[in-house]
Amino acid sequence: MNKELRTILILHGWGLRGNIYKNLQTLLEKEGYKVFVPDMPGFGDEPLTNSAMNLTDYVNFVKKYIVKKGLSEVIVIGHSFGGRVGLKLSYLYPRLVKTLVLTGVPVVRHINIKGKIVKFFLKNLIGLRPVFPVSLLKFGRKIIYRFIGEYDYYKAGNLKKTFQNIINEDISLYAAKLIMPVLLIWGEDDIFTPVSDVEKIKLIMPRVSSVILKSNGHRLPYENPKIFIEAMKQYI
Repeated sequence: MNKELRTILILHGWGLRGNIYKNLQTLLEKEGYKVFVPDMPGFGDEPLTNSAMNLTDYVNFVKKYIVKKGLSEVIVIGHSFGGRVGLKLSYLYPRLVKTLVLTGVPVVRHINIKGKIVKFFLKNLIGLRPVFPVSLLKFGRKIIYRFIGEYDYYKAGNLKKTFQNIINEDISLYAAKLIMPVLLIWGEDDIFTPVSDVEKIKLIMPRVSSVILKSNGHRLPYENPKIFIEAMKQYI
């Protein structure tokens, strides 16, 4: 990894906050980098800027953060939801981003027929209230949302509308137009954004490299930061 003075901005995943990447930040700083890991609106100590934010709102928040800190040509590491933000940031403000590192980011869309069918039945669970206790029905909804791969939506609470705004935006349209180098670092065992997505993303992006790490999943950047950084060293 080049140890010239560079700045890294880590954008966290949905439901998380910046300090969960503390070990990754510390290790990168030992490599000679300045590292910033902000909480994004609605998470940690950062309040929402409005009641139902969209992806552009988050991009503008990050842009203002970069300007406020006096940063330029940053290396952006985007994990999951943070990668969505980082990708659109890179598209709208390419001069701010030197390199984009994506890990576990849902760039390509999946048709979830199973989910659509199950959601139909979920909406009709209210008819079962006279038969089953509310607590049991709530537990059943939790299990079902996990089953269809939309547990983030289930636990979003007052961020449900924001979550829908984020996932409904097709970021693959921006991915195809990026001009900076992009590195994909994926856990082979990622069950939320399957490793098969990597080849699909590579067909979209013009300047992309990829590293697949065995025995790692969606939480790779904060559960196994040493291996994550070793993967980065090959390309940055």
